[in-house]
Amino acid sequence: MDKINLHGSWELLLDEEQQGIKEHFYKSETPFLKQIQLPTTISEAKLTPRRDLASTDHLTDPYAFEGFAWYRKTVFLPDNCKDYDWELYLERTRMTQLYINGVEAGSFDSLCTPHCYPVTPWIKSGENQLVILVKNTGYPTNGGHMTSPDTQTNWNGLLGALELRPLPRERILSLRLYPSFSGQSLTVRGRITPCAGKLELLIQDAGENIIIRTFHQTENSDFECRIPLENKLLPWSEYNPVLYQLKAVLYTGGTAADECSQSFGIRDFEAGKHHFLVNGDPVFLRGKHDGMIFPLTGYAPMNTEEWLKVMGTAKDHGINHYRFHTCCPPEAAFQAADQLGIYLEPELPFWGTVTSPSQEGHNEELQQYLITEGFRILDTFGNHPSFVMFSLGNELWGSKEVLNDILKAYKTHDKRHLYVQGSNNFQFTPCILPEDDFFSGVRFGRDRLIRGSYAMCDAPLGHIQTQRPSTAGSYDPVICPDCASAQTTHSENATRQIQYGTGVKEVCLGETEELIPDIPVISHEIGQYETFPDFSEIDRYTGVLQPENLRIFRKRLEAAGLADFAADYFYSSGRLAAACYKEELECALRSRLLAGYQLLDLQDFSGQGTALVGILNAFMENKGIIRRECWNQFCAPTVIMASFQDYTVQSKSLVPCKFLVSNYGPAPLEQAELTFSLSSKSDGSSCGDRIFYKETVPAAEIPRGLSTLAEAILPMPETKAPCRVALKLQLEYTGTGTPSLNISNEYTFWVYPAEVPAIPEDIHIIRDKAALKKILQQTEENAASIKKVLFLPTFQANAHSIEGTYCTDFWCYPMFRKISESMGKPVPVGTLGLFIREDHPALADFPCTRYSTPQWWDIVMNSRSTILDRTDIVPIVQTIDNFERNHRLGLVYEVYCNNCHIITCTADLTALMDSLPAQWLLESLTARLEKSGMKSVQDVHSSPLEIPTVSEEIFLSLFTE
Repeated sequence: MDKINLHGSWELLLDEEQQGIKEHFYKSETPFLKQIQLPTTISEAKLTPRRDLASTDHLTDPYAFEGFAWYRKTVFLPDNCKDYDWELYLERTRMTQLYINGVEAGSFDSLCTPHCYPVTPWIKSGENQLVILVKNTGYPTNGGHMTSPDTQTNWNGLLGALELRPLPRERILSLRLYPSFSGQSLTVRGRITPCAGKLELLIQDAGENIIIRTFHQTENSDFECRIPLENKLLPWSEYNPVLYQLKAVLYTGGTAADECSQSFGIRDFEAGKHHFLVNGDPVFLRGKHDGMIFPLTGYAPMNTEEWLKVMGTAKDHGINHYRFHTCCPPEAAFQAADQLGIYLEPELPFWGTVTSPSQEGHNEELQQYLITEGFRILDTFGNHPSFVMFSLGNELWGSKEVLNDILKAYKTHDKRHLYVQGSNNFQFTPCILPEDDFFSGVRFGRDRLIRGSYAMCDAPLGHIQTQRPSTAGSYDPVICPDCASAQTTHSENATRQIQYGTGVKEVCLGETEELIPDIPVISHEIGQYETFPDFSEIDRYTGVLQPENLRIFRKRLEAAGLADFAADYFYSSGRLAAACYKEELECALRSRLLAGYQLLDLQDFSGQGTALVGILNAFMENKGIIRRECWNQFCAPTVIMASFQDYTVQSKSLVPCKFLVSNYGPAPLEQAELTFSLSSKSDGSSCGDRIFYKETVPAAEIPRGLSTLAEAILPMPETKAPCRVALKLQLEYTGTGTPSLNISNEYTFWVYPAEVPAIPEDIHIIRDKAALKKILQQTEENAASIKKVLFLPTFQANAHSIEGTYCTDFWCYPMFRKISESMGKPVPVGTLGLFIREDHPALADFPCTRYSTPQWWDIVMNSRSTILDRTDIVPIVQTIDNFERNHRLGLVYEVYCNNCHIITCTADLTALMDSLPAQWLLESLTARLEKSGMKSVQDVHSSPLEIPTVSEEIFLSLFTE
């Protein structure tokens, strides 16, 4: 008998007050006034009154519903229905209760796995009334990203397959497959209904050709059969995701009583000392966080095609690993990952504290629910070759003993996966439990940091936030330091306030010992480099979730008079973020002791204050800030890298450089050669016209892992003016018999002559407001000539300003501002890099781009950008503010005031004598003043340079005495 597909029209009754059980809504006489076409959600069907909601924290669901929803459908079963057992299968929903013909038939509370109701006792031939109560309130757990408005929303509905399934009385109840590549075997464990029978097991390829056939006599309900493979099956991996089918046929009395099939791949996924091993070969996990953000529907796709699309995009961008943050995706995601070769780590839907019964606040019901949910996830999805790791939750605290016991129970139940206590557990005082197979975190102690950026409330900050841009760093000294010099201990009762989700928590640190890992280490949630919103994206939101947050941010920018800069802010902040990601990812690849990373994120995160941290938008589409091919230069199976100390160098200098290759591709590389070259242009435009240095070195064999290909002394050009020099790397395959190889990478040096022209004598350089006021008064009295003024205000004079910082903001300013304030800690600076008018005459002697690049480091880190909100001044170099404050911020700006041509630079360039970029910027600004050619008021008014004119009152009001 065929299964009965329950897709289609259902009656619906919304019960927001949750009175339906008491008032017997499941009775047949209850009027259901709405219709809904399942599978869908109430929000997608727009079955509640639209509400004018708007949040800046996340996308908005204008049809959101929370409460009880009653779904009713009449189903007809044939006369012989009692010849079968029956199961109601609900693939993905919330907590449910089932009523059949007015009688309760059970309940399920899984958020991550299907609800499978055995319904044989309650059904009859003919007409049957099914009533399903779906509850999306009162969860036994906070649900993490399974139910969060920050991600896939707290929807109410029924998704995926909805079926009444006829089941033969003698049948296969379960199949669990244990493939072993090293052992060349497939162990099949399962359960059948009590019967005497025989199992036929067939291994088939994609074309259903039988590769292996075997038989197994069943003597009781549980069975186990080991099938030798004899090297007849290809191994599964990210490079060769070959899938096979196991078909099991149960024979009783000489006839086939039941059959089922299960897809599988032959693979070993193991933990070595420092790396994961796939079929014995080391792999580096290039992972992304995923919270199942799908704005068009507000829920995760239930079909494989959609997951193939988004995961295919991720893999095209070099990703080979997904960590699902406090959530587990549906079956379709595992199927897509199986086909694409992506390593998955689902996670229990929990972000909180795990306690023992003796501890304060212990919630036994919650913990037992989570433990049970974990077993359900393992049993439901465990056969997928892509399911390689499992985590107990995100940033957990509490009892280490209980966490270890849970891990031990899961490993006893299912040894096919690697397990970890959680992601970034215990934060400042991490630990490795006896049952941990790997470590996932951000630090091994307060100062032992294994990612490049942190929130201010979690200071100290990372090297990308605090150190001059460089490509010389590695996390190896942090992962395995000299223990004597890195020892950090706390008293047993020491406490600390920590950032906890989107809030604050005080925790007991306890006693800690120096942690030296001997298992693979994954760097948790790396990146989080914020970009300005792309308001052109707003029109893409044509589905369930609406971008009211983006609309609010756009209105704020318009109110600040900065709307014309929106596209420039977006692009310039994005290019800086991409550069930060490049250094973050390459630093990870330069670390021999790091097993992988998990980005937060490849795509924008539209919740938790609106964290626009991706190079892709929330739809997994390229935002236009970096091309995929450029991203793949540092996020790919094989990456070549240059390691040097500084991007800013002196003319004629010799720059020591190492050339490294991180090769975690399908095989060692043989007969390759590395070419590196230097090329330059002096006008600041794109590099590459004049190659003045080139060298090619052979690479006979490149093993898996990190290798040094060559070392060189790079000669910088002799130049009388600043220029930029491109270092281009190319790794090419030169042999025969293997696929072609062409891997590239590039870096930009900013080259400055040691001799800087003297400042013209007629340029007035002043530092304070009193001197500025005096010179304005003097020129007002003598209007015959114009004075040329370079104003370098002291921090005291420039108090109405924002601190300078080179790196873009972490995650998003509003969320971490609130957290820092609640913890009594410094708030983030909150800026997003520079927007530079690179063609402006004031920068004629200072080659640059529209966005922050390393030659600005000294300048920005010693600056405070003036808040110019009360003016129409368009800065030459503008610091980009975040979407909450929207200040007009000037790092370098010019005005005409009282017969003075004034260029203001809020970095004290005269104090940065050891910085060639600062000295050449000083030269360029004074040259602008000198070369402007304005000697009189008439010259100003006839000049095409469009210097804004401001009154003395307004200009002086920007500064303090």
